[in-house]
Amino acid sequence: MRSVLFFICVGLSTLVTGQIGNLENFSQQGRGGELFASMRKKRDVSNDLPTVGSVYINDEYQTCEVYYRNDIVGNFYYRHNAFNDEIEIKETEYSDEEESSLATVKELRVVNTVDGRELSLSTYKNKEETIRNGYLYTLVEGEKYSLYYRNRVRYKEGMKAVNSMVRSTPNKFTHFTDYYIVQNSEPVANYFSGKIKDLEMFLNDDMNKAKGYLKDNKLSTKKIEDLTLLFNFLNN
Repeated sequence: MRSVLFFICVGLSTLVTGQIGNLENFSQQGRGGELFASMRKKRDVSNDLPTVGSVYINDEYQTCEVYYRNDIVGNFYYRHNAFNDEIEIKETEYSDEEESSLATVKELRVVNTVDGRELSLSTYKNKEETIRNGYLYTLVEGEKYSLYYRNRVRYKEGMKAVNSMVRSTPNKFTHFTDYYIVQNSEPVANYFSGKIKDLEMFLNDDMNKAKGYLKDNKLSTKKIEDLTLLFNFLNN
């Protein structure tokens, strides 16, 4: 069992005292809610075959700021295990420091201090229309529309060669990006395919406006940069 990463000493004591009570309500464990918890049990995919790809968005830890609501908790190092959808977090970048898992509390936000990417635990309805909780990255937040994306990793187990005439195939982790849209601050983000024809279910009266903007600026709804421009435009 991995130990619980420091809690009070990392800066939570600088938060407003009343917020500690709010954190306790989420964990129901007292002790300030424990923003950092023992590592959760991971899906075991180990075997003796080589592996292509990674469970992580970035294999190396990157610097970040962790916020509880609008108050900063502190500066840390993190990496996102997208296969298990878990945020691994450390106080330093030293390899011998034991990592912990960011608690699954929706009021927590992780902001990458290198590229500004922000992620937090959200409720979303996926392509199969199943409602889940998981980490979404923020692209646009507005009163009318908010746009997010989810990094998803799929694992395919390799196969050993049955004889010398056949090559073994390695295990493989493949990364995918899924888009999600929130309308009018609704509590659930809904899956968006990236196809322009599927925008209508979200945009309604703004659909013609969106089509005109995409055409005039030669933008594609399958490109993350273009989608970001579109939704910033629609929120203005």
